[in-house]
Amino acid sequence: MLRSGNRHMKRLFLLISLNVAYSTAELCIGLFTGRVGLVLDAFHLTFGCGLLTFSLFAMAASRKKPDGIYTYGYKRLEVLSAFTNAVSISHFPSLAPNFSYNSGNFVFAW
Repeated sequence: MLRSGNRHMKRLFLLISLNVAYSTAELCIGLFTGRVGLVLDAFHLTFGCGLLTFSLFAMAASRKKPDGIYTYGYKRLEVLSAFTNAVSISHFPSLAPNFSYNSGNFVFAW
């Protein structure tokens, strides 16, 4: 997927890798110190990593040549991916769990 020399895909993969590393560190530090804000931001970054990964796969799939079924090619997959990302971001607050801080422990409340 990344061996083809597409610079945009390589940069996106690097961005996803850095984002995963940062969100993992943030989650560990937030759980270790008991900071709810860090844990919530780590979940927010993880959700963003998922959307970026979805975009990366759409970029890779859109490079396929036209065939008998899709005679214009797969380039529209990037547009569909962008639309899916926008819908996901707009509905993220309603899907995210609520956190409360109760005597030093995290309590998940829906």
